[in-house]
Amino acid sequence: MASDLGERAWRDLLHRVHGIVHQRLKRLGAQELEEHQKGVVATFTQPSTAIRAAFAIRDSLTRFKVATKAAVYSSEQGVMRNSIARELTTQLMSKIVTAAVSGETILLSTLEKPAVGENLLPIGKESIKVEGVETNLYLFRVEQGGELKG
Repeated sequence: MASDLGERAWRDLLHRVHGIVHQRLKRLGAQELEEHQKGVVATFTQPSTAIRAAFAIRDSLTRFKVATKAAVYSSEQGVMRNSIARELTTQLMSKIVTAAVSGETILLSTLEKPAVGENLLPIGKESIKVEGVETNLYLFRVEQGGELKG
Protein backbone atom coordinates (compact mmCIF):
# COMPACT_ATOMS: atom_id res chain seq x y z
CA MET A 1 0.00 0.00 0.00
CA ALA A 2 2.87 2.36 0.84
CA SER A 3 4.45 1.96 -2.59
CA ASP A 4 1.08 2.50 -4.32
CA LEU A 5 0.32 5.68 -2.37
CA GLY A 6 3.76 7.24 -2.32
CA GLU A 7 5.71 8.36 0.72
CA ARG A 8 3.80 11.55 1.57
CA ALA A 9 0.33 10.04 1.12
CA TRP A 10 1.41 6.99 3.15
CA ARG A 11 2.61 9.18 6.04
CA ASP A 12 -0.65 11.15 5.90
CA LEU A 13 -2.67 7.93 6.00
CA LEU A 14 -0.69 6.60 8.96
CA HIS A 15 -1.20 9.89 10.80
CA ARG A 16 -4.98 9.71 10.23
CA VAL A 17 -5.14 6.04 11.23
CA HIS A 18 -3.17 6.62 14.44
CA GLY A 19 -5.45 9.53 15.27
CA ILE A 20 -8.55 7.38 14.84
CA VAL A 21 -7.05 4.56 16.94
CA HIS A 22 -6.17 6.92 19.79
CA GLN A 23 -9.58 8.60 19.61
CA ARG A 24 -11.46 5.27 19.83
CA LEU A 25 -9.25 4.01 22.66
CA LYS A 26 -9.73 7.14 24.74
CA ARG A 27 -13.47 7.23 24.05
CA LEU A 28 -13.79 3.68 25.38
CA GLY A 29 -11.76 4.38 28.50
CA ALA A 30 -8.20 3.35 27.74
CA GLN A 31 -6.08 4.02 30.81
CA GLU A 32 -2.62 4.08 29.26
CA LEU A 33 -1.46 4.30 25.67
CA GLU A 34 1.90 3.25 24.30
CA GLU A 35 2.96 3.03 20.69
CA HIS A 36 5.22 0.23 19.55
CA GLN A 37 6.61 -0.60 16.13
CA LYS A 38 3.87 -3.12 15.54
CA GLY A 39 0.96 -1.30 17.11
CA VAL A 40 -0.61 0.44 20.05
CA VAL A 41 -0.96 -0.92 23.57
CA ALA A 42 -3.74 0.30 25.86
CA THR A 43 -4.98 -0.81 29.25
CA PHE A 44 -8.63 -1.09 30.25
CA THR A 45 -10.40 -1.94 33.49
CA GLN A 46 -12.40 -4.76 31.83
CA PRO A 47 -11.47 -7.17 29.01
CA SER A 48 -14.92 -6.74 27.47
CA THR A 49 -14.27 -3.00 27.03
CA ALA A 50 -10.95 -3.76 25.35
CA ILE A 51 -12.74 -6.15 22.98
CA ARG A 52 -15.31 -3.46 22.14
CA ALA A 53 -12.44 -1.05 21.43
CA ALA A 54 -10.79 -3.58 19.11
CA PHE A 55 -14.02 -3.97 17.12
CA ALA A 56 -14.59 -0.19 17.01
CA ILE A 57 -11.07 0.42 15.71
CA ARG A 58 -11.35 -2.34 13.11
CA ASP A 59 -14.69 -1.00 11.88
CA SER A 60 -13.43 2.60 11.78
CA LEU A 61 -10.41 1.70 9.64
CA THR A 62 -12.16 -0.36 6.97
CA ARG A 63 -12.86 2.77 4.89
CA PHE A 64 -9.09 3.27 4.63
CA LYS A 65 -8.57 -0.37 3.60
CA VAL A 66 -6.35 -0.80 6.66
CA ALA A 67 -6.51 -4.25 8.25
CA THR A 68 -6.11 -4.70 11.99
CA LYS A 69 -5.18 -7.49 14.36
CA ALA A 70 -6.08 -7.07 18.02
CA ALA A 71 -5.10 -8.89 21.17
CA VAL A 72 -6.76 -8.61 24.53
CA TYR A 73 -4.88 -10.04 27.49
CA SER A 74 -7.05 -10.80 30.48
CA SER A 75 -4.97 -11.13 33.64
CA GLU A 76 -6.98 -12.66 36.43
CA GLN A 77 -3.95 -12.27 38.70
CA GLY A 78 -4.47 -8.58 39.34
CA VAL A 79 -2.39 -5.64 38.21
CA MET A 80 1.14 -6.55 37.19
CA ARG A 81 4.25 -4.51 37.90
CA ASN A 82 5.27 -2.34 34.95
CA SER A 83 8.44 -4.33 34.20
CA ILE A 84 6.48 -7.59 33.95
CA ALA A 85 3.72 -5.94 31.93
CA ARG A 86 6.23 -4.55 29.42
CA GLU A 87 8.01 -7.89 28.95
CA LEU A 88 4.67 -9.68 28.67
CA THR A 89 3.42 -7.12 26.15
CA THR A 90 6.40 -7.80 23.90
CA GLN A 91 5.80 -11.55 24.06
CA LEU A 92 2.05 -11.22 23.53
CA MET A 93 2.46 -8.91 20.52
CA SER A 94 4.66 -11.54 18.93
CA LYS A 95 2.11 -14.28 19.63
CA ILE A 96 -0.81 -12.26 18.33
CA VAL A 97 0.92 -11.43 15.06
CA THR A 98 1.17 -15.16 14.40
CA ALA A 99 -2.18 -16.23 15.91
CA ALA A 100 -4.53 -13.69 14.31
CA VAL A 101 -5.47 -13.02 10.72
CA SER A 102 -6.49 -9.61 9.43
CA GLY A 103 -9.58 -8.22 11.11
CA GLU A 104 -9.50 -10.64 14.03
CA THR A 105 -9.52 -10.06 17.74
CA ILE A 106 -7.84 -12.66 19.93
CA LEU A 107 -8.31 -12.98 23.68
CA LEU A 108 -5.35 -14.33 25.62
CA SER A 109 -6.32 -15.45 29.10
CA THR A 110 -4.80 -17.23 32.06
CA LEU A 111 -8.20 -18.92 32.55
CA GLU A 112 -9.43 -21.84 30.46
CA LYS A 113 -12.96 -20.39 30.65
CA PRO A 114 -12.76 -16.58 30.90
CA ALA A 115 -15.91 -14.75 31.95
CA VAL A 116 -16.09 -12.18 29.14
CA GLY A 117 -18.90 -13.69 27.10
CA GLU A 118 -20.11 -16.62 25.09
CA ASN A 119 -18.68 -15.57 21.74
CA LEU A 120 -15.21 -17.09 22.22
CA LEU A 121 -13.80 -19.89 20.08
CA PRO A 122 -10.84 -21.72 21.69
CA ILE A 123 -7.84 -21.84 19.34
CA GLY A 124 -5.02 -23.11 21.56
CA LYS A 125 -3.03 -23.21 24.75
CA GLU A 126 0.56 -22.14 25.28
CA SER A 127 2.91 -21.66 28.18
CA ILE A 128 4.47 -18.28 28.74
CA LYS A 129 7.28 -17.36 31.12
CA VAL A 130 7.79 -13.86 32.47
CA GLU A 131 10.45 -13.02 35.07
CA GLY A 132 10.69 -16.61 36.23
CA VAL A 133 6.93 -17.15 36.45
CA GLU A 134 5.48 -19.67 34.02
CA THR A 135 1.75 -19.82 33.38
CA ASN A 136 -0.65 -21.33 30.91
CA LEU A 137 -2.08 -18.98 28.35
CA TYR A 138 -5.33 -19.85 26.59
CA LEU A 139 -6.06 -18.31 23.21
CA PHE A 140 -9.58 -17.57 21.96
CA ARG A 141 -10.86 -16.04 18.74
CA VAL A 142 -13.51 -13.44 19.64
CA GLU A 143 -16.56 -13.45 17.39
CA GLN A 144 -18.41 -10.16 17.06
CA GLY A 145 -21.98 -10.36 18.26
CA GLY A 146 -23.32 -11.95 21.38
CA GLU A 147 -23.16 -10.38 24.78
CA LEU A 148 -19.84 -9.44 26.35
CA LYS A 149 -19.70 -9.66 30.11
CA GLY A 150 -17.66 -7.51 32.44
